[in-house]
Amino acid sequence: MPIRPLAMLGSRLTYVQSILAMERWRGYPQFEDDKGSGRVALLACILSSIFGVHFILCLQFLLIRFGILSKDIFGAYWTDETLQMAFQWSCYVITLCCFHLGEFFTTAICNPYVCTADSFMVNHSKAYTAAALISWIEFWIRIIFFPKHNVSKMSFIGIIFVIGGQVLRSVAMYTCGESFNHYIQQDKKENHVLITHGM
Repeated sequence: MPIRPLAMLGSRLTYVQSILAMERWRGYPQFEDDKGSGRVALLACILSSIFGVHFILCLQFLLIRFGILSKDIFGAYWTDETLQMAFQWSCYVITLCCFHLGEFFTTAICNPYVCTADSFMVNHSKAYTAAALISWIEFWIRIIFFPKHNVSKMSFIGIIFVIGGQVLRSVAMYTCGESFNHYIQQDKKENHVLITHGM
């Protein structure tokens, strides 16, 4: 009986989710649960490294755009359109890393009692993982095959919305304080109050 494409996609997503949940590392004390320092340190290191690489790339793309660096630094086959889309990709990855690091940082500051490795929100859900992977594939298909089909001005509008949205979210998390949690709560905690002010 042939495996249906959706079933294959579901099994692949389950595999990716198991990697993100660090299930293969069970048995090591620092990776045993979500509160283990190994998980927190590893996720922070990976996200910070990805951020750093893309931040340097972003700076290089900006220096090329302003004529300080030659675009031949990336090879002669890179067109202006390809460089623009690569710049957009690096900005996207920077904002994505800032989101995940910011989720952990804000939770650690505002509600340290519930702060775990899950607070990075990297292993959010299958739907989130699928949406991220599909958007990455779509972007790289565009950058390789259709680099001219790009409206660069829209990326700046997008960055403004992303930064604004992240600021609003972080302020809302800060306002909620100990009443904030990433997960829907089934039982009321003693320190939980209904927040009726702020964001």
